[in-house]
Amino acid sequence: MNPPAGYTLIPRSKYDDSCRRCGSFIPAGSAIFWSRSTREVLDTHCSHPATTNHAEAVAPEGDPNAEWRRLVSYLKRCVALEAADGLVDRSDARWISMKIGTETLISGADSALQVSKELREISESLRPGEVLQYGWPTVVVIDKSGVQRLAPLLVTELEASEADASALHAADDPYLNPSLLSSSRFDPADVDAVVAEFDDGIPTDQPDLLAALLDRTAEALGLQSYGVNRTRLEMTVPNEEGVHNVAVVIRTQNSAITRSLLQELTELEGRTDWRATGAAHLFEAWSEPAPREYTSDPPLLAPLALNDSQEALTARTASAPMTVATGPPGTGKSQMVVAAVSNSWVRSESTLLVSTNNAAVDVAVERAATIAPPMIMRTGNKTFRTGLPTLVSNAIEYSRRQHGDEATIRRDLASVIARRTDALESFARLRELDVSLIDRIVQIEGASSSIWGSTDAPPSASPDVIAPRAEKMFRIRFFRRYRHRRFLQSLNTQPGATVDIVALWARQSIEFEAERDEHAEISSRVVSVDLAALDAEWNELSTALVRSRIAASIDANDSKISRLCTAPDGGPGLANAIGQSLDGLKSWACTALALKPNFPLKAGLFDHVIVDEASQCSLATILPAAYRARRLTMVGDPNQLNPIVKLNESLGRDVAESSGFEHNDLVRRGLDHLHGSAFAAYAEAVGPDDVQLLDEHFRCHPLIARWFNSTFYGGRLTVLTDPSHWPTGQRGLQWIDTCGTVERPNQGSLINRSEAEQVVEQLDELLDGSSTVGVVTPFAAQARLIESLAHKRLDRERLAEADFTVGTAHRFQGSERDVVVFSTVIAPGAPPRSARWVERERNLLNVAASRARRALVVFGHPTAADEHNPTLSSLRRAAIDGPPTQDASWALHSESEARLYDALHQAGLAPAVKPYEEGFELDFAIITPSIKLNIEVDGSQHRDKRGRQRRRDIARDRILSELGWTVLRYSSWECMKTPDVVANDIALHIRTESLGRW
Repeated sequence: MNPPAGYTLIPRSKYDDSCRRCGSFIPAGSAIFWSRSTREVLDTHCSHPATTNHAEAVAPEGDPNAEWRRLVSYLKRCVALEAADGLVDRSDARWISMKIGTETLISGADSALQVSKELREISESLRPGEVLQYGWPTVVVIDKSGVQRLAPLLVTELEASEADASALHAADDPYLNPSLLSSSRFDPADVDAVVAEFDDGIPTDQPDLLAALLDRTAEALGLQSYGVNRTRLEMTVPNEEGVHNVAVVIRTQNSAITRSLLQELTELEGRTDWRATGAAHLFEAWSEPAPREYTSDPPLLAPLALNDSQEALTARTASAPMTVATGPPGTGKSQMVVAAVSNSWVRSESTLLVSTNNAAVDVAVERAATIAPPMIMRTGNKTFRTGLPTLVSNAIEYSRRQHGDEATIRRDLASVIARRTDALESFARLRELDVSLIDRIVQIEGASSSIWGSTDAPPSASPDVIAPRAEKMFRIRFFRRYRHRRFLQSLNTQPGATVDIVALWARQSIEFEAERDEHAEISSRVVSVDLAALDAEWNELSTALVRSRIAASIDANDSKISRLCTAPDGGPGLANAIGQSLDGLKSWACTALALKPNFPLKAGLFDHVIVDEASQCSLATILPAAYRARRLTMVGDPNQLNPIVKLNESLGRDVAESSGFEHNDLVRRGLDHLHGSAFAAYAEAVGPDDVQLLDEHFRCHPLIARWFNSTFYGGRLTVLTDPSHWPTGQRGLQWIDTCGTVERPNQGSLINRSEAEQVVEQLDELLDGSSTVGVVTPFAAQARLIESLAHKRLDRERLAEADFTVGTAHRFQGSERDVVVFSTVIAPGAPPRSARWVERERNLLNVAASRARRALVVFGHPTAADEHNPTLSSLRRAAIDGPPTQDASWALHSESEARLYDALHQAGLAPAVKPYEEGFELDFAIITPSIKLNIEVDGSQHRDKRGRQRRRDIARDRILSELGWTVLRYSSWECMKTPDVVANDIALHIRTESLGRW
């Protein structure tokens, strides 16, 4: 009897079970096939044997629904297996029994628990992604390995209240625990029977009925009930298998959202209308057509200031069926998201913003509220749902207060967009001319050297005269060589010159003059253009139009919207009410895992779904949102945090293969639940060339951003952070060597006591009253140690003023501080696997560094970074070496710069070459008692679509101006053609400034 791949033959099973494939009952003592990794059982006589190879399981060719079912089934199994981890080992420290006499939360008698010492301790031990789950009664089972496990049957999550720190409150109505019901310990048929018992809800207001229902549940699961009575709770959990009258609190993943997600995935598995939704892009054979170009009707709006990459991405999302964009830290993802939602409003389209990251959703909603409070309606868990009637009433009241002439707004908006477009096109044309003029100068000088032996033509050589004569030479049929020779002699050419070269020189010279005249004409036209003022006018009119559209939409659909005020706070009633309100309230925001109680599971429910922080979201959590989308936008960053997944490698591989997939194929397509994400899956679907990039960074000091830009983003980011208004003090990137040793406490991860002491000493200097401060470390135990030392030795009021926080990178994702201290912990003697783990999780270093606005101070051993950790080593080098110091002609980037450098020296000026100011590289710098002068040579390195480079130059120059610099810009072709003229102009500017000062 040969077991299928991944399964082992067990001659005699210890427990009653059921076959995963056919559902047949398998009594204890029977032979079974058992998977150690998935803990699934197969009947050895099953008529539906497990798939043994990928070829057998591949969906029938041409049957997209079979492929769809296979993927959804795989994702559902992964989620269910993660949920099954909610059964806690009895010996684990992740749970406590509640020593309370009467149960009040599940039964509905009260909505809060008083915080005991034990409850506070388990609350403080929560890890990223974990919640406190309260439940009653408690089920005790023994798994196939003989380990006693427990989980509550009816549960709710606990959450803190700002109004009452002495109590934890129920976050939602009680529900059946999916972690328990997903366990392989119970027969699926029995689980279905239990779920059916609760179809009409939990009768919390009828104690006798509830007790009887719990007894029937125990019987259905094959367990003994030990007298369930909510008014006489036991204080401890007995050792016997069964359903016990004890309330417990468990530190676990959020099972409410797991339950909702599993229900939605189960529904999706049977759907066949997914091909017209955002989910279809995961399947190459049935993907949507290529995105169409954005049209200007209606015009693109920007109620918030947008840089070029944000503007281009916003335009794309308005029409592309699928958009995937990388949004590195500090590049303004939330601004782009709000702009996209604004444009949807004006196009009368519905929008949903989702993420598994609450903070990302909240930031976008808060940004949108500065434009119009009802712009994005926030919903989600019970707290948000309960607050919806107030939000709706406020939205209706807002619409009644809005007054404006929309026709006038649209006319003025069209005018400013036309003027702005003309200016940007002019800037783009100037840069095209800069590049073309450089090219023509090179050709003219090369031809001139061949003709006359000098890059300068004789004064008598007129291109307008020579060009027609040269063209005539090509038409000569008789005495051709003789007449060519006479023509060349008349021009006093040197030996080797040809008519072809003369013609080239003449044509290029004429074109050069024409383009120079065009350059001068455009320059004179745009010299008075204030692009910042145009942008401000565009932002203001965009805001006015969005407000007008929102008010009109709400006004026209008042009756549909008002129904939300009387809808229940969960279930189909609320979801249907929200669905019907989309004609008026078009934009909503919700965490991805709270979709089910808020929105109908309808294909293409929303015109546009935007997934923020998509690289932190698993595909399983986002698929229901993608199904609700007609157009889909994924914004994330694969170089930041990834989804937290609890399955191990072996288990994940087994689930993939038993679902009919080749594991490596799933990995390649970004669909693998272990290593993939929603972002990875859709990025693979569109291909790397079609993944957009928000490429202008505004948060971190340029020296900090320079490191993670180079290390994680290939230098593709343009750093435009303005440090001019920061207070004096610690700036940039600093590494402080430590000499401590690594320890591992009895429980927990690594600590470095000496390094922790140094960190706290440094904190005393950094808490200056004007800076927010945070400490990041890869290891949770080190975070706890530093936090403990800081609160013992430093004034708590100073810590509070600095918004002081200590934690791992997960705690800081989405937040930022003026100063971030990074404790590496790694030192000689640290377990190699720990150092390798830091390198393997190198994205954590990116998160840590990119939280720091003004300063990043790194503590680490001088040699430990070199061991197994090239990323940490590169951070140390960047901190110690700083920016390159270049002050020589060999550092010049172009011939134009080289000629200007020589001309400046001939004019008696000695410029510094490529110096840095607050992390910004300058082409040349001249510092005198009267002026700090930055000289920039433009045009030879860039083509400038849409005036992008010009806009960046304006932003950069404004920053340098605030730092006390005067910026002079010259076209590279000017510096190449007439460097002496440019040098004299610079010298004149310096003399004028000097005279003006005195």
